[in-house]
Amino acid sequence: MTRKDVDLALTTLLEIIVMTVSKGETVRLVGFGSFHPKSTSKPLRESLRSKRDRPPTRMVKFSIGKFFKKKLIAYTLNFNIEKSFCNETRSNGDTRDKELTSAKM
Repeated sequence: MTRKDVDLALTTLLEIIVMTVSKGETVRLVGFGSFHPKSTSKPLRESLRSKRDRPPTRMVKFSIGKFFKKKLIAYTLNFNIEKSFCNETRSNGDTRDKELTSAKM
């Protein structure tokens, strides 16, 4: 696939998601997540700052999928372990700090 093909496919997918959710339907991408349309329950509500009535708002709620969540947690844990190791070596100031800096060069 060329870059143009990928761009076209991704743009088309996003347009379909936007159109479907704007119709009030849910879009589920198995393993990735779901897009749910959501709106305020009150037809008109008063703004606290301006004290004017404003129309109900519509928004999209995203629920993360099981596979995506599992991968995200694994990446976050791995990143935090590496980060804490680097911080630990800096605070101790022992030879491990010298090894890290020489390995980066």
